[in-house]
Amino acid sequence: MRKIAFAVAAALAIFLLSYASAQNLTRHLIEIDIDKTGYAKVTEIYSLDFPDKNSLGRFLENVAENGPSLDAWKSDYSWLFPHFGNTTRISAYITFDDREKAVILNYAIDDKFAKLESESARTADWRLLDSKFGNFANGGIIIIPKSVEIKIVLPVGARIDEAKLTSHAKRIEDAIVLSGISTTYVNLQYALEKPIAPPVDFAQLIRQFMASELNIVFVAIVAVLIALAIWKRRLIAQRIENYVVAHSSIEAKAPEEEVELE
Repeated sequence: MRKIAFAVAAALAIFLLSYASAQNLTRHLIEIDIDKTGYAKVTEIYSLDFPDKNSLGRFLENVAENGPSLDAWKSDYSWLFPHFGNTTRISAYITFDDREKAVILNYAIDDKFAKLESESARTADWRLLDSKFGNFANGGIIIIPKSVEIKIVLPVGARIDEAKLTSHAKRIEDAIVLSGISTTYVNLQYALEKPIAPPVDFAQLIRQFMASELNIVFVAIVAVLIALAIWKRRLIAQRIENYVVAHSSIEAKAPEEEVELE
């Protein structure tokens, strides 16, 4: 009896093990898009490989069952979780690309991903703290496996301080790529130019105003104000004239009587 129970338990364990390893994580791409205010949106793409159609079928059943819920996915697959930000304070959404055989995790980080170090009238200096890579740190060393690629996309026009950046990073235009590295720091620092306000084009403003429907309302209001001003002016003039006539000190003189001389 014990042998049968042991055999059943062993078979169940083998089944669960095979079920758990029915898919292989072949590639993990993390793209972090930082805006001009330091906040970031993250997209994590988990590329999977399935040994057979049955494994894919079981996985698709889980996809339908879990839906977009991060908690449901985490309970089934320990490798799927947000690698940046506070997992308890993010809004995550999960989809599955059937064509690419990839799980896509999208989320926004609620606190600033980059820190504003200093700013002047023309520029703002930003820094990405190494503490953001906590899920890849081990004993003070940041380790990013070859199967993982982290792409940090900076705002357009960012000036990267490459002298302070780790030599293991690769720069691609306004982005930094980290993959297959082991380093004690990343130290990503960059500067953003502040926009200069363009001079006011009054002629353009007038043209835009005349082309809009508001100009009719404006003309009507001006006409009413002018009419009121004229009416008030005439009213005041009439009152002054009436006052002068009513209080005039000029009186008509009576004709002189003739005096007879004797």
